[in-house]
Amino acid sequence: METLKILKKKHSSFGIDQTNLKEQKIRTRRLAAIMFTDIVGYTDMIGDDEAKALRILEENRRIQRASIERHGGKWIKEMGDGILSSFNTAAEAIRSALDIQQDVQKISGLRLYIGIHFSEVVFLGDDVFGLGVNIASRIQGLALPGRIWISESAANTANNKKEFHLKSVGKLNLKNVTEPVTIYETNGVPLQETGS
Repeated sequence: METLKILKKKHSSFGIDQTNLKEQKIRTRRLAAIMFTDIVGYTDMIGDDEAKALRILEENRRIQRASIERHGGKWIKEMGDGILSSFNTAAEAIRSALDIQQDVQKISGLRLYIGIHFSEVVFLGDDVFGLGVNIASRIQGLALPGRIWISESAANTANNKKEFHLKSVGKLNLKNVTEPVTIYETNGVPLQETGS
């Protein structure tokens, strides 16, 4: 009877072994498009008019949640005024970014930097990790206000989509990334859908 009690305890939902097993089951490595967004000048905005800044933050959340969901993406997390999301394809991420940049133009005082990268990343529970996440973050950090900057890997996988106008920004050195990354920009005005 004592042995049976020990076995039950070891395999209960409160046991360490069970917890480790659960973590292993939800860890997956796969290709994904990672999108980072950040509000232009939000720190100064908070200092100037906190109430207005919080309203803009809520509008930003509303716009991005709707677009991410509409394009089959996943809202990963919010970091201050920045948002991290993932998509199965680069094309879905770019379409979402285009929609977002168009929608935020309707909100006075709201402009975004957006960066997108396509690579293998690690999903663990409701979070995502890996060099690909860092690259997307670095690209967003260099993007111009109101623009969408994407990596060459994202551009290559979305290049056959006629609604995207991609122009090369050039090779840029990203912090903590060994090799320079070729960056492209979308102009924020997609062509009419052709069904391709």
